Amino acid sequence: QVVRDFEDANIIREHSKNPDEDTDIINTELILKDIESIEKKVKEIGANQKRIKEKEVYEKYLDLLAQGKYALEYNPFKSDNSPIKKEDYLEFIKPLFLLTDKPLVYVFNVDDPAKDEYKNKTEYKGKPVIYINAKLESELSSLDEQDQKEYLKELGINEPGLDKIIKTSYSLLDLITFFTAGEKEVRGWEIKKGTKAPQAAGKIHSDFETNFIKAEVIAYEDFIKYQSRLNAKNHGKLRLEGKEYVVKDADVIEFKIGAS
Repeated sequence: QVVRDFEDANIIREHSKNPDEDTDIINTELILKDIESIEKKVKEIGANQKRIKEKEVYEKYLDLLAQGKYALEYNPFKSDNSPIKKEDYLEFIKPLFLLTDKPLVYVFNVDDPAKDEYKNKTEYKGKPVIYINAKLESELSSLDEQDQKEYLKELGINEPGLDKIIKTSYSLLDLITFFTAGEKEVRGWEIKKGTKAPQAAGKIHSDFETNFIKAEVIAYEDFIKYQSRLNAKNHGKLRLEGKEYVVKDADVIEFKIGAS
């Protein structure tokens, strides 16, 4: 959720800058939309006794939302204290694509993200928060990596806001990236944290999972240090992993696949 928290006389607003009020309005609108979606399902069920369990699940969510809370609090895959069974969530709630059943991060667009008041603040209303300056991010996009670093250093900022958003989003979604590095291309692949090597191979092609033999893995730091797969291998940094290997974030992998 992007929140405006800067002053600009050229931007017309209905009221003065008030991020607390703005976020309250947006959150309320999201909750009301989810209530509307669930109430439609309850109305559809009516007095149908065959769907009584489904109705009970919906009513639990309606009670939660009526308290001004996000549906995510009852997501059994995210909360250990959820009163909802995983199978009921998957059957009844997940297909509704509720707006408040998604992880939330606040992104504040501020005048100066290097201010002390922002540097150590990691949460807002109990959710992760990131402070950026959108105009600065636009300027950074036109610079090469080295110029970006120098510019940010001058401003007292340790990394681009976009990088912070990506890292935080990955963490919220339990995602990591592994890399494949051929002669002409290095490519990143998104997978869920905890994914094993055969399933990671399946992200590239479904046949790779079925015919997986082994994975040749180099840690990202070693790949960067030695500048190539061959050089890393010659320094003993390449290791062979089997079907039970859990892929780590930023692993550089070459999969060995059998014939179909």
